[in-house]
Amino acid sequence: MKKYFLLATSIFAFSGYAIAGTGLPCGEMAKSDSFQTDGEFSQCLTQTDQELNGSFQALKKKMKDRNVEADLKNMQLGWIKMRDAQCTVEAMTANLANGMENRAKTCKIRMTSERTAELDAIADM
Repeated sequence: MKKYFLLATSIFAFSGYAIAGTGLPCGEMAKSDSFQTDGEFSQCLTQTDQELNGSFQALKKKMKDRNVEADLKNMQLGWIKMRDAQCTVEAMTANLANGMENRAKTCKIRMTSERTAELDAIADM
């Protein structure tokens, strides 16, 4: 429960687009599973979370006049739960214990990048 509270808090903590400044093509790296170091995993997890938070804040700001703030929050919290569950299941298909952890991280980075693009597309409608 504490984990979800921290994730939910982080969604609303950032305003505008925040980028970790790594310059790494994290979405592409996750699709091809081409991470070389734990540092790259860590940087990309931070970067993609910040990009997602920025996209969510932009969407929330755009939808402000439509009275759907609670729906947007519930939608995003539901997505976070679904992403975490899906990445846990995906990680269970890895053969080695270390592979499980890396598979889960790669899944979170990939899905978070995809979700950012989805939120951006909704905001552009």
